[in-house]
Amino acid sequence: MKWLVVDSSVLASLSGIGVLSLLPEMFFPIFLPEAVRLEVVDDGEGWLIAKEAQEQILDGSWLVTRECGFKEKVRFFRNRLDPGESEVIALAKETKCVAAIDERKGRKVAEQEGVRVTGSVAILLLAKSRGLLKQIKPLVFQLVANGFRASPALIEKILHDARE
Repeated sequence: MKWLVVDSSVLASLSGIGVLSLLPEMFFPIFLPEAVRLEVVDDGEGWLIAKEAQEQILDGSWLVTRECGFKEKVRFFRNRLDPGESEVIALAKETKCVAAIDERKGRKVAEQEGVRVTGSVAILLLAKSRGLLKQIKPLVFQLVANGFRASPALIEKILHDARE
């Protein structure tokens, strides 16, 4: 299994469509930078689509909060990104994990840093390819209904890749 460092956007997206439990079936360990924990648990109070994520973070059974040792990298990224994304990229670089980020800007910075990146949709595609989901089409449409930004062309490509 691959190691994963997860951002709040992915936690909220997967939680909002009820499939957050897929993560520990495909990745281990799953690290959560402190800034992401704060975004989801403290700042995300009342954030209904992240309720499952908040519960899993507080439970601590598979989401492991981990401090990033690359403090200079975090400060460097903070010039361009929010605290959560900055820590996700720095921790992924430090631990050689995959970074799970949905925001385009964060993904671009991670890739420039040589960090492998995944996101909510790629996780759904992976889950389907492993037989954990029968179809992703309704989940993709629910992501969009919840505020996930994807053009019609991207949605068409995702569904084509999923053979749906």
